[in-house]
Amino acid sequence: MINPRYFGRGLVWLCFAGLSFSSLAYGGATNDSSTAVVLDLPKALELASQNSPELRAAQSDVEVFEARRDQAASGHWPSLGATAGWTEHRRGQRLYSASIPGEPAVISHHMLGADLVLSFPLYSGGRVTASVDAAELDEGSARATSQWTQVDLVYRVTATYYAILAERRLIVALVTAEEAMAKNIERLEALVAERKAAPLDRQRMEVRLTAIVQRRIQEEASLEVQTLSLLSIIGIANEAGTVQIVGELAAPRVTPPASSETLLQQALARRLDVQALRSDVRAQERRIEVARAGHRPQLLVQGAYGLRWGLWPSEQPDGASPVADVGQIGLYVDVPIFEGGRVGAEVREQQARLSSMRERLRQAELRVSLEVQAAVLDLRSAVERVELSEATIGQATEAFRVESEKYEAGKSTISEVLSAQSELLDAEAGRSLALADANIAAAALQRALGDTL
Repeated sequence: MINPRYFGRGLVWLCFAGLSFSSLAYGGATNDSSTAVVLDLPKALELASQNSPELRAAQSDVEVFEARRDQAASGHWPSLGATAGWTEHRRGQRLYSASIPGEPAVISHHMLGADLVLSFPLYSGGRVTASVDAAELDEGSARATSQWTQVDLVYRVTATYYAILAERRLIVALVTAEEAMAKNIERLEALVAERKAAPLDRQRMEVRLTAIVQRRIQEEASLEVQTLSLLSIIGIANEAGTVQIVGELAAPRVTPPASSETLLQQALARRLDVQALRSDVRAQERRIEVARAGHRPQLLVQGAYGLRWGLWPSEQPDGASPVADVGQIGLYVDVPIFEGGRVGAEVREQQARLSSMRERLRQAELRVSLEVQAAVLDLRSAVERVELSEATIGQATEAFRVESEKYEAGKSTISEVLSAQSELLDAEAGRSLALADANIAAAALQRALGDTL
């Protein structure tokens, strides 16, 4: 077989000299839409902090528990209310109680009354204090959860952003390989027509081109899905065509992590999700006190002042008014004697919930330990893979050049050239994935430690 002249050199030049032009054409083109949003990582994080539905919901939960805290604290204060009503009696009633025996009175079957009623708790058996403590701890838990939601949001935005950059870089390599393959097929067709190359070589190149095109289409669909995912996390309209993701995929600047034991202690002290669970446990302990207070007596002051109208009185002494003011105040003790087992059952329920919460807290602490150790290992592995991928790119490039020159000299086959090109493309994909994984692993370690970027 007569080998195609300059075939190897042309293919190498197209695969590498054209890579930068394809990168600019694919990754750096501006969106035609005047409403396009340009997103780099800081901008994406800023928009997420403003628009994320999950973060807004967590912030609203804080307001819910603030209101519950105020509701619980209101138990320390007296209550004052107004009541009014109409009462029909079967027998005529005095407008107000007699103060001396035989005192004349207005008698009526129809009574209209209005009162101001005051109730002031003096002792509640610890119900109110424990309820307030529980509500304050719930509020603290909600605040910690809201802050942790933001930490987790930063990580998810960061991870998705770098996955998009890696996907885009892979597509650039596929586009470059596709263009180079198409041009060399054209050259090879001319050589086949001149009987300087075998038709089977052209067919193999066409099969390889089809495989590259299929992979590029698949990766483009994956890129769009990842872009939509990023927009969903951020909380803006799910229209991938309205945003332009910009940024460079480079190795992260990381310092060697400390020992896992040190990092674990830092994480357990900083992790807001663990702090929220600890607050939940303490709040539940106070709820048990609220339930136990059901066995204790309550002491309160109650008083009322109002007016009574005797309408259409059946008896009304001369000079007596059908309207009179009434009032009373008293000290009352409410002692629970028998509740049918309700209080005991409520105590057992709250104790069971406390046991469940403590186990969830223990599970969370174990999860933090796992996340810290996994993040450290992933970061070390990703950094090593980045270093190895750089060497792999150089080796794959050299192997492709050698196979191309051997093919030109008639010492190799088109299969070996295509195999070398495939290995070069895989090396480029591996480097992109390693760079993305390194950045994601660095973000995962910060999340595991409870830090924001």
